[in-house]
Amino acid sequence: MDWLELLFGDEDANFLLEIALRSVIMFLLIFLGLRVAGRRGVRQLSIFELLIIISLGSAAGDPMIYKEIGILNSLVAFAVVFFVY
Repeated sequence: MDWLELLFGDEDANFLLEIALRSVIMFLLIFLGLRVAGRRGVRQLSIFELLIIISLGSAAGDPMIYKEIGILNSLVAFAVVFFVY
């Protein structure tokens, strides 16, 4: 069993820094989007708003860990979700 391949997969250790940067960017985008939506607490959320949060989380998750998926793709998904909202 190759422990390095198990831990890092096909990517090198430098991709961990890229994952950290992508995660920070996506966190800030979600945070900004939810602030723009104006909700502050979970108790204030309707079912539709909960679906928006789940959609944003799903759209934000992929570019955090997959090199092939760019952040711009998630921004388009964010824009569509907020437009529908």
